Amino acid sequence: MADRTPPSFDSPSQFASKFSPQNFAIASFVFALSGPIASGFSSLIAIILGHIALRGTRNTGQRGRVFAWSGLVLGYGYLTWLLILFVGLS
Repeated sequence: MADRTPPSFDSPSQFASKFSPQNFAIASFVFALSGPIASGFSSLIAIILGHIALRGTRNTGQRGRVFAWSGLVLGYGYLTWLLILFVGLS
């Protein structure tokens, strides 16, 4: 049987490495790619995560700016397309 104890973190830096800006940037890109499949909800998540990732990469200098920008562009683009579609249909 698998041991289900939560991971222990010895220092705050170990905890912070799990939630690095690069992870937020990749998540933003993945949610933006799933935007057409999951309606507009995942695009909103991609936009939020993209902004968090951009701020984090600017402050810490970590990698991930390209994924963050890609997630933002795709997320905003899909939401704009949905808005045009709904306004055009009404």
